[in-house]
Amino acid sequence: MRRLILRITVAALTFAFGVLITTTVNSLFNSEVTMPPQQFTVLESLQGPVGHDRDDYGDYAALWRLYDGYEDAQMRHDHAFFKRVEAENYVMFDSEGTRYTRDEDLRLLDSDPKTIKYKHSDLGFNIYGDAAVVTGRMTATDPDGSVESWKWVDVCLKRDGRWQIISTTQFDYDDRF
Repeated sequence: MRRLILRITVAALTFAFGVLITTTVNSLFNSEVTMPPQQFTVLESLQGPVGHDRDDYGDYAALWRLYDGYEDAQMRHDHAFFKRVEAENYVMFDSEGTRYTRDEDLRLLDSDPKTIKYKHSDLGFNIYGDAAVVTGRMTATDPDGSVESWKWVDVCLKRDGRWQIISTTQFDYDDRF
């Protein structure tokens, strides 16, 4: 029994020493720096995180302004807006996995009647330096009252000081996730 306890003790000490040495060596010689994400979740309001004005947050505010104009631009079929906020190499994947380029996305937008009302909800922003992941839900309401809703994930990059959407993935409107 003593031998078993001695072996377990030696193994635990060896493991702890190995972790200590690895951590020390990595901190001295590893030049890779990881940046924790800045995470903000915004519910239905235009306010930033509780107790703060959204303009206090730099990149967060810039991304919020981009998405703040999205609904109206979609209803107006505003090509200039989308050419400004969607990167030239933008791709969209619908809930069935079909891939669309920016130009194809604009043609798809033009095929929708301008009478559809769009509304964002459940916006969430995760910022990783010059990259961001934005999540949300879009609801489209026809004049006849029929409603369609879906979740989406956008990947954004900051290029030349401004944010652009480089990809969108849409999911079924199902609430399971």
